[in-house]
Amino acid sequence: GLRVPFIASWKGHVPFASACEEPVVGYDLVPTILSMTGTRSDAVVDGVSLARVILGEAPCESLALRPPLVWENPSGAGQQAVRDGRWKLVRLQAKSVERARFELYDLGVDPLEAMDVARANPEVLARLVKVFESRTPSEVTEWNYAPIASIDAR
Repeated sequence: GLRVPFIASWKGHVPFASACEEPVVGYDLVPTILSMTGTRSDAVVDGVSLARVILGEAPCESLALRPPLVWENPSGAGQQAVRDGRWKLVRLQAKSVERARFELYDLGVDPLEAMDVARANPEVLARLVKVFESRTPSEVTEWNYAPIASIDAR
């Protein structure tokens, strides 16, 4: 889920009572575990290693430099979301060109996502829509979404 804490504990390695407010995602676990176990892999994996932050070797703020977080829910009409810093863009009805719509939230001032600010932030909307457009289509055909016809915040 979103806003669910990630907790790491490793006596003698993870600094006690350390905390980081930057978001992470499940697909960060593979590169993190590979790094923390010293396992080398030539496989291309999604995500970034959290190891240096978890071990106290890098500041939490270094995670803010990561690529935007993207997730999708293919069930029903489909939903996509992208998180970049304080901004979160949600694409609802993502399987339909006609009904798809965007909602943009400024999580810095609206963590409960109550106020859609897409119309007031067209440049942020356009930048985050490009993240959706750059996604590689899934090999599972029914998980793919309709193309983005326009970026007006209906």
